[in-house]
Amino acid sequence: MIIVDTSVWIEFFRQADDKIVDLMTSYIENGEAVALSFVLANCFKVLKTKPKKS
Repeated sequence: MIIVDTSVWIEFFRQADDKIVDLMTSYIENGEAVALSFVLANCFKVLKTKPKKS
């Protein structure tokens, strides 16, 4: 089990870093990634309100 922090989920959802996307995809497919409810709530709030930085 790997508890994933907000910043990593945000990078994953934004598809901003290929390394993070590949690693997280592997963790998710293997059932290893865990997101706490308050972490996901924070992710969705950030993703909804802040545009992606270049």
